[in-house]
Amino acid sequence: MLVKELRDNSELPEKFIDTLLETCPDCGSDMQINDSLRELSCSNPYCKGKVAQRMVSLLADMGVKNMGESRCLKFIEETGLKYPASILQWEPSDGDIGDLSSDFLNGIKEQIDSHRSMMLWEYIKYSNIPYLRDTARELFKGYNDLKQFYAILESYGDHGVFFIQDILKIKDEGVVSIRALNIYTSLVTYKEELLYGINFVNIIVPQSTLNVCISTSVGNGYSSKADFVNQMNQRYGDICHINFLSSVTKNCDYLIWSKQGAPTSKVNKATKYDISILTGEEFERMLRDKYNG
Repeated sequence: MLVKELRDNSELPEKFIDTLLETCPDCGSDMQINDSLRELSCSNPYCKGKVAQRMVSLLADMGVKNMGESRCLKFIEETGLKYPASILQWEPSDGDIGDLSSDFLNGIKEQIDSHRSMMLWEYIKYSNIPYLRDTARELFKGYNDLKQFYAILESYGDHGVFFIQDILKIKDEGVVSIRALNIYTSLVTYKEELLYGINFVNIIVPQSTLNVCISTSVGNGYSSKADFVNQMNQRYGDICHINFLSSVTKNCDYLIWSKQGAPTSKVNKATKYDISILTGEEFERMLRDKYNG
């Protein structure tokens, strides 16, 4: 509900209503409040504040460092970028960005270029669109072409929400699921943005997928777990999609562990499930032997 509508029709205490902003300080659009009256937000999906927050998440998900909200806002304000993914099209030659040095800007460009390869569902997830982030993998499983996905979705006409329910295995019995409706609405609302941004990433179709979990450390050769993840994705992401899990499950193919110190709970669980345990170097050697001969 819009705050201005709440003011006109509400029986809530006047003191509470007076504390609510009616228009967004960033873009001037109407502010809205959720049903629980706990969350206030701008009604404009492309308010620069929202775009900046999503851009921060996009770049962080891609592995690009040192781009916080204030720096993303500078890009938006000084270049007029409309979508979070617009930054993937940006070139340092487009002009200066505030007081950011040319070395810094060139470094950001290099990071972006080295992280453009991803699967379609990862692109959807990284876009950080409402209701799509947590369902992207399930929703786009088996799809490598976004236009094809939309063609199928739109072939259902007004019943596209049931296509979403079928994919997510939501038992409908002819009734529209609120969850599926929210997802469908986001897909329709943000279609133009998603089709625009996909032009600036490399959608990969890997030969295989590996489910990998990392324990406390990966062993010598990598400065951190994040460094290990980045190196594996950069070196092998085009041919093998490595799905890094947060916990050990029966679907896990490998556990990465330095094999130093006392076994962790993840190590014990991997042993229980008979999952191969490798150091980071052993895992990379395995990938190198398998894919590079």
